[in-house]
Amino acid sequence: MAQNQRLMAVAFTAIAGATSYKLYYATHSGVTKSASAVTATSSPITVPDLTNGTIYYFRLSAIHGGGESELSVEANKSPTDLPLVDYCVIQYPSTLTLSANAVANPPDYIFIQVYQTGVTSLSYNDPRVTVSVGYGPNNTNPITHPQLWTFFSAVWNDQCLCQSNPEFMSLITAPSTPGTYMFAGRVEVTGVASATYCDLDGNGGNSGLSYSTSAQGILNVN
Repeated sequence: MAQNQRLMAVAFTAIAGATSYKLYYATHSGVTKSASAVTATSSPITVPDLTNGTIYYFRLSAIHGGGESELSVEANKSPTDLPLVDYCVIQYPSTLTLSANAVANPPDYIFIQVYQTGVTSLSYNDPRVTVSVGYGPNNTNPITHPQLWTFFSAVWNDQCLCQSNPEFMSLITAPSTPGTYMFAGRVEVTGVASATYCDLDGNGGNSGLSYSTSAQGILNVN
């Protein structure tokens, strides 16, 4: 395989009655059944020969006794050789309660702190650092099921001069259906580190730190 080619594993939730699955993909949005496809019998499906840094769009169908289903909601992801950020964490809160469809108002910010060697250690607000906060269904993982999560941009918190760990904050809009959801942070450093998801315990390239669904924030919607 050429050096700039990558494999990508796309995970999904199994569908009752399905005997196999087809994952359609393309480098543009609006994927149809005429696109390239990979067939497998279970999650995840591995897609070969993808180009680093290119955004790919994916839609899934299930094969069952009645034939092939309609395509799923579209998701996208880009393969990369860049490492994870050195460190990121949900600083506060661990739990947030909002009304359905409500736009959060101050002080209901979600705060994310970030560290990247040679980037945040030199500037609190380096333009290469992009931070967002998102929510998804209870007990789902934004790394393996990004299509189920909704993310909102975060901005630098200029009131927190947090040494070399700058802090970012976001006000999210609650989903329309009441229930329990999970929330997490997502950090990228353009040209330096790939998308890294942040939980309450901290995550990143640091030894011993990894993303865990048991350490996600809890979003109660009523």
